[in-house]
Amino acid sequence: MAKRIKSPLRYAIQWRDSLKFVDMTYSGFADLLLNSNEKYYLSEKIDGELNTLIYEKETNPYFITKSGVIRNRDYPVLKEYKDILDKIKNINDIVIAGELKAVHDGQHYPFNQSQSIIQTGAVEKVRHFPFDIYRLNGKQIRTDFPTIEKFFHNKKYINIPKWVYGGVDEFKKLWNQIVTQGKGEGIVAFSPSKPKIMYRIKHVLTADVVVVTIGKEGEKAWNKGQAGYLKLALLDENDNFLLTSKVGTGFTKKLRIELFEYAQKNYIESKDGDLWISPEIIVEVKYRRHRFVKVPLLKYSNKKYTQIGISDGVIMDQTSFTRFRKDKRLSHKDLSTIQFPI
Repeated sequence: MAKRIKSPLRYAIQWRDSLKFVDMTYSGFADLLLNSNEKYYLSEKIDGELNTLIYEKETNPYFITKSGVIRNRDYPVLKEYKDILDKIKNINDIVIAGELKAVHDGQHYPFNQSQSIIQTGAVEKVRHFPFDIYRLNGKQIRTDFPTIEKFFHNKKYINIPKWVYGGVDEFKKLWNQIVTQGKGEGIVAFSPSKPKIMYRIKHVLTADVVVVTIGKEGEKAWNKGQAGYLKLALLDENDNFLLTSKVGTGFTKKLRIELFEYAQKNYIESKDGDLWISPEIIVEVKYRRHRFVKVPLLKYSNKKYTQIGISDGVIMDQTSFTRFRKDKRLSHKDLSTIQFPI
């Protein structure tokens, strides 16, 4: 297995933080397009590992994840990038934002399998999906898909996400192709007039949240040595905790046992049958609908949660656990109420 090496560079986080992401429903975004005279760049949403390709002339390129982990295995996609960029005389260095993803015969692997392949599996299955040139010759820039096409059109391992430019008709056609027929996750969109506002239109409503309690003592699952549910929170602008819904479905028996054991070893307070834990586990949940309501606001300090008031938050209905998100940070940028369509 390749040695895990970290870099102080955080271009993937810087790229993400340079943009504002707005989540919308299909109907909400269609209405936005109908009421706008603007056309948008619309592209498929890739469920991979967000990273940046780092290239400097006369050196070997590599990928860096959001957390700074270097991906520099003998990926054919890195050789493809080097072969292309070495030939372009006016590029001395470049940083390209994209998603690393495992693909075989045109089929995308599920996220967890894809991550395993990226780290230790068959390198020829790894593809990079570029969607923005973040830096060029030392300067921060912003690009569109026609520019990316000029560099990387029709390559074997560099796969530009499917994209179109247009309004509501083009959006509906791409949605049908990507989501309805292709069972994809959704579409990402931005307007040339406001390139730093990125709209995410998802097929299934999901949210990233942090786990604050594991419960519940005395209940049926707990008495079998299994966690029954997780209580969740979002973060406000000051990185305080907005309590939201709990999630009790979507777990395997094995995972329930692991969560139970984690709670036993790591809880910081037991209250009303719930074991409160430090805010270290970030998960993705899917849900049916959501409501904007007032919720308890908590501050975490010295391994203790203290309620400091009531604030504007979100409650989700019919939540279900999807996966752990080790690629997300405990920050307002990743875990805010902005994730929820208005």
